[in-house]
Amino acid sequence: MAEIHEQFFRSHRALSAIGDATARVEKTIGTVTETLSDSGHRVSKYGCNLTDFVRAAEGASPTDLQRLAGDILAETQQMASESEQLQERLVAAGSEIQRLRHDLDEVRREALTDGLTGLANRKAFDLALAQQVSHCLESGEPFALLMLDIDHFKQFNDSFGHQLGDGVLRLVGRTLLDSVKGRDHPARYGGEEFAVILRATALQGALAVAEQIRHAIAQKKIVRRATNEELGRLTISIGCAQYRLGEPIRELIRRADHALYAAKRLGRNRVAAEYDVLPDGAIAE
Repeated sequence: MAEIHEQFFRSHRALSAIGDATARVEKTIGTVTETLSDSGHRVSKYGCNLTDFVRAAEGASPTDLQRLAGDILAETQQMASESEQLQERLVAAGSEIQRLRHDLDEVRREALTDGLTGLANRKAFDLALAQQVSHCLESGEPFALLMLDIDHFKQFNDSFGHQLGDGVLRLVGRTLLDSVKGRDHPARYGGEEFAVILRATALQGALAVAEQIRHAIAQKKIVRRATNEELGRLTISIGCAQYRLGEPIRELIRRADHALYAAKRLGRNRVAAEYDVLPDGAIAE
């Protein structure tokens, strides 16, 4: 319930921030347009006055020339002052636009982040996976996908409560971040299921990474802070598949998912590869 509440208000905050940013953009553009329009009129008027000065100067007496020069000097100084004000307004508008860009970047980052674990959310995962497939097709560089599921999570959640369940999800998220390289992409796929995109990694390398993750999580104890009571250890099952050039993304996910459920059927707390699953979904002996 708390997570649904957080998702709702995150979406509401994002929509509110986008609406606010849109209003600020419209106001800033309106201010700049008005400023430039006013400046354009004044520059045009100044140009006309200079033309009039040239015409009036022809055959004028020294006294008239002195008066005309004084008028033009005063107008030139006024133009210089107004140009300085224009520059200040444009600088202010530029600063406001820069702040808007930062605010919108924050909104975008929040929209692509899982509020509970701090990992990339499902939307961000889908985008990253599509980008990785495109990169693979262009470069031929391999990559692999891990699908991970916390063992007996529903039973743990029902027995000890959702707050402890949320703590377990956060713990897994932190462990994933600690276990992969900066180029890799861990994400919360949904519920107690996670995913990791391993760039520049073939299947055997991905299996080694998956085993490291499984081992790291198996070392974690679940402790109730209020009483210091140990509630057990955490385990996770992992399925691993390597992308095959030209295959649809859904097929890669399907193979990694089947490997994950092979790991579950083989007893949990283990890693299974796509070759551990037969075409009919049975487990390879």
